[in-house]
Amino acid sequence: MEPSASLGKYGSYGFDRFWIEELKRYGSDVWEQSYLGPTEKRFMKVWLQDAGFVDRKGNPTTLFQMLSADPYISDNTIASIAWVNLCYNSPLVRWAVYSMPYSEVSREEIAELMARTETPDDTPELPLEKRKVLSRLLMQSVENCFYKLYFIDIKERDGKKVLTTTICKAEDIDATAFLYALYRGAETEGAYEMTLSQLQQAAEMFSGQSLAQVAQSMSKPVFLSPLKMFPMTTNETKRLLRGLHITYHDFMYVELIYDLDNIYLNRSKTSLDVIDYAVRKSLKMHDREKEL
Repeated sequence: MEPSASLGKYGSYGFDRFWIEELKRYGSDVWEQSYLGPTEKRFMKVWLQDAGFVDRKGNPTTLFQMLSADPYISDNTIASIAWVNLCYNSPLVRWAVYSMPYSEVSREEIAELMARTETPDDTPELPLEKRKVLSRLLMQSVENCFYKLYFIDIKERDGKKVLTTTICKAEDIDATAFLYALYRGAETEGAYEMTLSQLQQAAEMFSGQSLAQVAQSMSKPVFLSPLKMFPMTTNETKRLLRGLHITYHDFMYVELIYDLDNIYLNRSKTSLDVIDYAVRKSLKMHDREKEL
């Protein structure tokens, strides 16, 4: 899927978890059978395409079909996987994750942060009104879907809604989505061997850039560190990686002893294999519970 740098492609709609429910209910027929209006459906398709859930024709992707095959899958897992894909495909989400500082930020402050924040260059600055619309869409998206990711939320400050971000504990991160993110990065740049230090350095790739600068970078495939998608301390990251090493032993091997912090991904596996394995494992577990 080729990401689009367009900053007007979402119209006036933020990401809404109800769209995922509609896609589950109707599948490819959602565009005819859902009662949503034609304008909302238009931008719903754009968002779901960037999330990796529908193709250009609006049909559910293999990824979404896999996720839908597990009736027990959590909303958090689905939202986390969508979050990963939006980091790769949406300039708005990529900017929010990799350039916006972690803090409590109001819509007005987000619009200010979207402007150029480093030494001026050839990147055109977005008009204030455009930035105000995009800041609202970002807040809507978090409030209507991604607040379940634990580290990102909407709260109130002085009577106004603010977007808040925090550092997470390993057990609060969706491990399947984190491993999926590692494989997405590997598939993008062929980076199947890495160190924890490299993941930490890559997390600062777009630090301090304006939204327009981040949008311009969308045409070049880059490895995006999951440590920005799912922010943790070094110790918490090591805990998660060790857990993945045990749970997904066919997918990754880690050395986290003394001065070694090596991470090895299985070159014969893909990001879709991660999801397929997680779904099959979940279904088997629930089948065994029914037998008891």
